[in-house]
Amino acid sequence: MRTTEGKSEAGRTVLNGSETKPQMALFEKVKADLVDRLSSASFDSGESIGSERELIQTYGVSRITIRRALKDLENEGVINRIPGKGTFVRQMQQSTPKSQGNLLAIFREDYVYDDEFFREIYQGVLQEAHRLGYHVISGHAASDAHSLEMARGLLAEYKPVSCLLLVRAPGKFIRATGIDLDRTVIVDDELDVFGRKLPSIMGDNSQGAADMMQHLLSLGHRKIAFLSITQAVSTTSINERANTWRAAVMEVGDEHPIFLEWDGIRGASGQALLEQIKQLSPTAVFCANDYLAASLLTLFRDAGVRVPDDCSVAGFDGIQVAEQLGLTTVAIPMRQMGAVAVKRAVNLLQGTDFGPATTAIPVQLVVRTSTAAPGSCASGSLSGRSMSFASI
Repeated sequence: MRTTEGKSEAGRTVLNGSETKPQMALFEKVKADLVDRLSSASFDSGESIGSERELIQTYGVSRITIRRALKDLENEGVINRIPGKGTFVRQMQQSTPKSQGNLLAIFREDYVYDDEFFREIYQGVLQEAHRLGYHVISGHAASDAHSLEMARGLLAEYKPVSCLLLVRAPGKFIRATGIDLDRTVIVDDELDVFGRKLPSIMGDNSQGAADMMQHLLSLGHRKIAFLSITQAVSTTSINERANTWRAAVMEVGDEHPIFLEWDGIRGASGQALLEQIKQLSPTAVFCANDYLAASLLTLFRDAGVRVPDDCSVAGFDGIQVAEQLGLTTVAIPMRQMGAVAVKRAVNLLQGTDFGPATTAIPVQLVVRTSTAAPGSCASGSLSGRSMSFASI
């Protein structure tokens, strides 16, 4: 499973203390909580969700914040707002026989709301489920005994027709909860159980990494490092990206590819990474994801390393921080991943899931200002680069 930022345990690029971690807006937090509530089995189509005044009191936020959250939910088809009458859960079309039920479950960890990548996937799940007439119950997925007991209880009480897992270690979670393998879809990971691959939805990591490497090589880079998160929290997606990078650099004659690992935290580990980069002198660094790339940009900025003049930096995922920082990246349509996961879950239920085990969602290379030809600064190309790294 991909990993998340801001966690002390194994998780996505850890950015505690970093200036580059994107903050979740207050209206997004309200919206996320409303989505969870409205997607629960206790709400019926057409039911009022309360007045703006009641929601303001419930969440303790301003009217502007509530209205922004409600506007987003209306645009996504989750609610209907009727002037003079109120706000209601959207009437949903029933696409499955009542005998089969219309309840899906998605198990996710806390990082889903803190990490834009997973938050967008989650929103895609909810939108598509509502569009197809399914209620979604959301369960917490963690390895502690209490969380696992809660998950088992939810499965026993609601008996969802299908489950989607947005979980770091889906295999462990499946074994601990006894989820029905015949009705389970893995999101952003792959899982082989007794020689059988479960249906999974992933971005096309190999193609995306190949496109990025072609971009960097076409600029003239030949010494391209790959920066991964620490191996203890590596993932299927990151491994695919790293494998494609390694094959590309070896194909152009680099017999000693520069593979770097970092936990994303500035301080001792950041200084150690800078020392490695100074010693190995790559002309470009391809980062495993955008959060890691954002942290590297901050690290470089503080050390006086100019991007892209001294070193190009690229990422992967296509989250908002990449656009804000001018980061060249590979964009994954995150909400589409969530929607496709729901469609595969429904196909499993209806016995029509005949596709490959893994659905690879097409991705797109997005070129911005963080990549350029080696030594492209106007003041003297590589000499400027050497001076910057020498000062680290």
